[in-house]
Order: sequence, then C-alpha cells, then structure tokens
Amino acid sequence: MSVEEKRPNGGPSTKESPPAPPPPNGSLWDKLPPWASKNLRSGKSWKLLLRCWVASWVCFVIMVPNKSLATLGNTAFFALLLSIMIPPNMPVQLFIFAVTTLVLGIALGWAISCAGMAAALAVRDQTLVKATLQKEATSAAGLANPDALFQNAIFRGDFLDTRSTVVFGVFMGFGCFIFALVRAYAPKLTIMSVFGTIAIDIFCSFGPLFPVAQYTLLNSMLTSVACYIAIALVFITFAFPETLNHSYLASSAELLGKFQ
Repeated sequence: MSVEEKRPNGGPSTKESPPAPPPPNGSLWDKLPPWASKNLRSGKSWKLLLRCWVASWVCFVIMVPNKSLATLGNTAFFALLLSIMIPPNMPVQLFIFAVTTLVLGIALGWAISCAGMAAALAVRDQTLVKATLQKEATSAAGLANPDALFQNAIFRGDFLDTRSTVVFGVFMGFGCFIFALVRAYAPKLTIMSVFGTIAIDIFCSFGPLFPVAQYTLLNSMLTSVACYIAIALVFITFAFPETLNHSYLASSAELLGKFQ
C-alpha cells in the first residue's frame, strides 16, 4: 500500500507504507489437517476408536490360548483381519448388511470351489491314485500314527495330478473373473467380491493336493469370521450403542451446521 505525498516543488511522491505485522501463531489444532483436528476434538470419534480398539484386542487375545487357536484353525488371524477391514464403527443395521455381503461372498466362492473339486476328482487318474494310496499304506504299516504320515504325503504333493490341477486353475480363473465383474459393476459389493476371491484362492490352491473329496477346507475361515461377527455385534450393541436414525440425524445436523 502506498501513500501519495507532495514534494516541495509540488510534484507527487510515492512512499511505501510499513509491512503489516505477521499473523499471530495459531493453536496446535489449527496446524493439524481439518480431518485430524475435528476427530481429536470429537467425543464421538474417541468413543468409536475405543470400541474398535477393544474389539481388535479381543480378536487378538483369542489367538493366544491353544484351545481357542486349535478351534479357529489355520486361518485364526482372519478375525483380527476383519476387525481392521470392517471395524465396528457403524450402527448395527449397517454392520449386519456389511457382514451379510461378506458371508455371501465366502459362500459363493466356496460353492464355485466345491464345483471345481468335484470336476477335478472326476478327471483324476484313478489308477495312479490307487497306486499312491497303496504305497503310502504300505509305508504306514506298523506305525503308531499312520494318519500323520498320510497327512505329510498330502502336503508333500505326492497325490498331485496334472489334469486335476488344470481343472482347479480353470475354476479359480472363472471365479476370480466373476468377482472382478461384481467389483467393477457393483462397487457397493466390494467386500463380497474381495472375500469371495480370497475363498476361491485358498480352496483352489490347496484342493489339488487332496486325492479324495475335501469340501470343508474353508471351515476354519468361516469359524474365524463368525467369531469376529459375534465379538463386533456385542461391542456395537453394548459399547456406546447408536441407532441408524441417530447417526443419520447427527450427520445431517453437522452438514447443516456448515451452512450457517
């Protein structure tokens, strides 16, 4: 900003005004991003954080005792994984919808995988399967735990068959393509497509190892999912519960407050 003055001879003169003083330093909240400062000052956000943290902690604790770990099986970590992917930070109605799509995705992936196993067993070389089984039975004769030897033979790949593996690969590709279409054309069902793809990947990866029908390969995964759903529903219902109507009204009031 300049101020005009007159010289002694009558001509105009321009003089620069002194610079404005720097603005005072704001508080710590002003230095943080809006989404961070808003949630840090919100009591509701802290309640949701506490609820989600405790639910995740419980999902971790159930993996520590040997009895619960043996019940959950090899995919016991899925309960903890779900507590991060689908946290209990929503009203119970929305959470039930989310986990319903999740279970439907796993069920659909399981169904496609079971069809793949049935087709893969039909194309196996039965003569080779019988010969391998006879060899393993002879090796296990006289052992105290023949089941352990048979299990080691399965996961060592002694019963792998090329034709069976190809069939599993075809069904895996078909299932992943179906769920990719769901994710592309129905984004609201992303959770269903993600866990359906995971179910197919697990089943069709281990399926070729088994010479006989094993349609319950995903029991462990579904058990872990059911444990998390039960834990989350308990915390949503009893720890700072909130109905869908209250959540909608609070969001509407916050939105209207921005226009004032």
